[in-house]
Amino acid sequence: MTSPRSIMILAGEVSGDMHAAGLVRALRQTDPSLTFYGIGGPLMREAGVETYYDVKDLAVMGIVEVLKRIIFFRKVFRHMERIAREKRPDAVILVDYPGFNLRFAASAHSMGLKTIYYICPQVWAWKKGRIPTMVRVLDRLMAIFPFEPKVFEGTGLKVDFVGHPLVDEISEALHTPLAPLPWDGEPQIGILPGSRHNEIDRILPPMLGAAQLIEQSYSEGSLWSLGFMSDPILSPLRNDPKCQPAFKRLRTYP
Repeated sequence: MTSPRSIMILAGEVSGDMHAAGLVRALRQTDPSLTFYGIGGPLMREAGVETYYDVKDLAVMGIVEVLKRIIFFRKVFRHMERIAREKRPDAVILVDYPGFNLRFAASAHSMGLKTIYYICPQVWAWKKGRIPTMVRVLDRLMAIFPFEPKVFEGTGLKVDFVGHPLVDEISEALHTPLAPLPWDGEPQIGILPGSRHNEIDRILPPMLGAAQLIEQSYSEGSLWSLGFMSDPILSPLRNDPKCQPAFKRLRTYP
């Protein structure tokens, strides 16, 4: 009796968690016996992926932020290498997050593991020097934009255009009645500062400042955010006199 096939899947950001979860669900429809493990977030866990690290701990932007946490990233990388070496998955799927994932692809490839990249790094826009590395360490690339396969023509890398995952989600949303928000007042204004810690730290203060200006004109309006209020980086902002008025009226959703 053959054992179920297993796949290691690695996502390093909130968007990657969302797209990887959708991919896992689609793969499970073709083979319900597949097992998944790797790095992800709540959506991947909900889809049945065993995660060793959470995307919220890996989502950083810029070389400075990476260098600040280089010891942690090395620990994660070596741990996942060890798991790949011990478990020998049938494939390693790498979802976006090229700074980490292309390096991991090289390591997995050297172990003789099949490497599949989902959501192509934007080498057509910048860092074209990554193309030879991708050709060398990847067995297959799943592209989400129709022009991306042409970028790799003549390289020998197998590239499939699989469509953008947001297309189906947007289509479904457009045909679904809007869910009522749990607050009164007009207008209802969303504050969406991103998902990375340093993004929130940089972007949220001016957004709260803008919210205060809007509040002066629309005192009956509602201010709401999307699930970032528990982030510890917000603590100093809550104590900032310039931000306090907006924080008092800010609500989270969901």
